[in-house]
Amino acid sequence: MPKAPLRTKTWKEVTAGRPDSAARRAAYELGRNEALAEIVEYNLAELRKMRAVTQAELAHQLGVAQPSLSALERRGDVQLSTLRHYIEGLGGYLEVSAVFDDVRIPVTLFVE
Repeated sequence: MPKAPLRTKTWKEVTAGRPDSAARRAAYELGRNEALAEIVEYNLAELRKMRAVTQAELAHQLGVAQPSLSALERRGDVQLSTLRHYIEGLGGYLEVSAVFDDVRIPVTLFVE
């Protein structure tokens, strides 16, 4: 018995019912930002370990005692200058942003 020929669809038929590209892009960005937020929610010790740096190495780099660095990593409230120094000790730099519902605004911190 011969098979019926396959019917192809037009692009318009394939994309019918899908959100427009701006809405798709916005949904993608929202999901991407949420996923990135989950990925980067690390405490300082985890961040240091990701960079393959020991407490002793970083303490030496920062010019502090290892127990002081350990206490800093466990602290819940860290000054921005201390955090900036910590991140720079790992070879990075600190970025600070003000985040509102519709916008993320980088905030410049004056370095002394």
